This record gives sequence, structure tokens and C-alpha cells, in this order.
Amino acid sequence: MKCSKPTVIITSNLFKPSIGGVENSLHHLSIAYIELGYQPIIVVSDLSTNDDVLPAYELSEGIHIYRYSMSNIRKLFGITLPTPISGILNAISLYKKINREYQPKLLIARYHFDQLFAKLAGINNTIYLVPGVVKFQNSAKHITKNDFKSRIQWLYHRSLQYWAFTFCDRIAVFSQNMIQQVNNIKKQTKIPLLTKPGVDMERFFPISGNEKLALRKHLGYPCEGKVFLCVGRSVKAKGIDIAIDAFAQLKNTQHQLWIVGDGPLINQYKDQARALGITFQVVFFGVQSQPEEYYRAADFFLMSSIYEPLGQTILEGLSSGLPILAFKPAGKIETATKELVDDSQAIFIDEPCAQLLGKSMVDTCEWSESEYQKKSNICREHAIKSFSWKSLAKTLMEEFK
Repeated sequence: MKCSKPTVIITSNLFKPSIGGVENSLHHLSIAYIELGYQPIIVVSDLSTNDDVLPAYELSEGIHIYRYSMSNIRKLFGITLPTPISGILNAISLYKKINREYQPKLLIARYHFDQLFAKLAGINNTIYLVPGVVKFQNSAKHITKNDFKSRIQWLYHRSLQYWAFTFCDRIAVFSQNMIQQVNNIKKQTKIPLLTKPGVDMERFFPISGNEKLALRKHLGYPCEGKVFLCVGRSVKAKGIDIAIDAFAQLKNTQHQLWIVGDGPLINQYKDQARALGITFQVVFFGVQSQPEEYYRAADFFLMSSIYEPLGQTILEGLSSGLPILAFKPAGKIETATKELVDDSQAIFIDEPCAQLLGKSMVDTCEWSESEYQKKSNICREHAIKSFSWKSLAKTLMEEFK
């Protein structure tokens, strides 16, 4: 298939209907490249978090979306190959096909599997835009399970990422912390490109106090107190258990803690809220296709993670005008929060302690309306000034000009 515009491949293992920071980045980068005059092509697996059967190809918003199968079994000399090997061969075959037909100017990979096998398929000018380092992100202290199977999976993905670091043409990261982690795995002869992600300002924006109350009613939770928002998967690294314990210290029963996202620990967190007697104040919304509504309806964003290479949700919170409460990066806290915000946009808690976080939550509830509005405006202005998808798209393309 010939294309009149220069093409850019943007790839990862998951895309819509899966929802997350990486998945969203594929879409936003694609839109940015369209605005810059390129034809974006998204290449992902056909895996779906809700078991939907996804098409091998579709065209959406001017973006070509191709999916390789992780379930179609291949045979070699009449021998049925294992499913993982078949998935790898399916991916390589699709990357070869797209490389022949489109001759892309650039490939941006957000997942180690795709970076490695796209390169093995012969695609040049590849940038591995690292979302996290497996050795640290999926270590025993950050994952839900620590059994034999989980250990094998961890070693498998850690090995794939090592080779992705080895064979990619360029590595890009979103924080100094990630540069150190990448070099811990594979020392780079060229310093990884340090850049910043973007945030969709037209999707994530602040609204007035009265509009917040109306939106909460629309969402089915007409809270007249303060709403603290957590967004992310229910896994140990996100520290949601700390947020729930901290919220239990707020005596005003009008306040609520909203948790948007799903994950293996969700039922454990529901039991935790029940045991603390705050079941009706802690609301679990699950995965939402329009998380921006929950940001708009909230008052504060809780960045309770103990490990987070960047924190796309922080940017979405800033853009929505939400002051940030986060743990200060130090010791057990491995985050890049300080590289995204400072004391003018965030309240930093010295250590991952529910009591200290709870005290800060109590303090913010006592802000006057003018104090809150001033902080909210500062957050929005910082997002507008500092985080642009188009700037990121340009920066990555310029690496190979």
C-alpha cells in the first residue's frame, strides 16, 4: 500500500479498547503526527483486557491500525509451535509487511516486545520510548504475586527488554530516574534522550465549583464535600492501600475518595475500605472510557504511587486544574514526580505513610476557595506551558533528520 505522506509507526502491545497512559500516548502521538503532515500507523497485538475480538485492521480518525495475532498458531515442518513463539512470528511477519508497504521514516515503540521484533523484522530508525524498566517496575515489592510463574514471566520480560535496549537505534525516556535505570540494565554509549510527554488540554480541563457539583450528580455520586481522585491499576506499586488508609483519617463524612481503574487487588481494596468503615465514601469506578469526567469532578489528585517512571495521570490532573498530593521521591519512593511538578503545584509528603498523607488531605480540605482557585490556576498554567504532544512528536522525528 503506497502512501502519499511520510509514515510513522507507533507501536505497543495494547491499544483501544484497553485504557492506560501508554495506550493513550499512541493515540495522542498519532494525532500530533497527522497535524505535522505525517501518516501515523499504529501496530499492536490483538490482546484485549475485556476479551473483545479485535479486527486485524481498522482506520480510525485517519490512523491506520494493524494488529498481529497472539493466538493464531503456526506450524514449522508440520510441528505445531507454542503459542508464544507463534505470536512472535506473527508480529515479525506483520512488521515486515508494513515495512515493505509503507517504508516508514520512524518507528516509536512503547513496549519492549514490539521494539525488539520490529527491529528483527528489518525496520530502521527505531526509538524505544521507554514506559518503565521491568527490573524495577515488576520487582517483587511492586507486583501483586510473587510465585514461580510470576518470577518466570518477570525474567522473560526482563530479558526481552535487555535485548530491546541493545538493538534499538535510540532510547528516549521521560525522567532522569529512568536514565539511571536504563543504564543499570544496559549501559548506553549514547545518553538516552530526555524528553517530556504531552497531555490533551482540550480533553482535560478545569470547571467551576458549581459545574463540579452538577457533574458529580450526573456521574451518580452527588458529593458536596471534597473529592480526592486516584487513577490507575490496583497493584502494589500504585499505593492505593496507603491512600485508603490515609482517607480514613478524614472525619468529615461528606468527603469522598474516588478510585478509577481496575486490577488484581481491587477486591482487597474494597475489603480494606469496608474494614475501615468508609465503604460509602470510597467509590470504585473501575475502568472508564472517559476518565476526564472524573478528573473534572474531583478537587485533588492523589499520586500515591511508590514506583512510577513518569506519571501520565499527574499531567492529566494538572491539566484539569487539580492540585497534586504525592510522596516525595526518596528511599522507597521511586518516582519522577519532582521532575514534573514543584511545590507550587503539589503538596509533597515526606514518606509513604498513611498518617502523613492523611494529615495533608485534612489540611487541603481547610483551604479557602480563593486559596484553592489560585493553586488550581497554577496547575493548569503549568500543564499548558510544559507538556505538549506535538513538541514530543517533533523531538522524536528530529533524531533521524
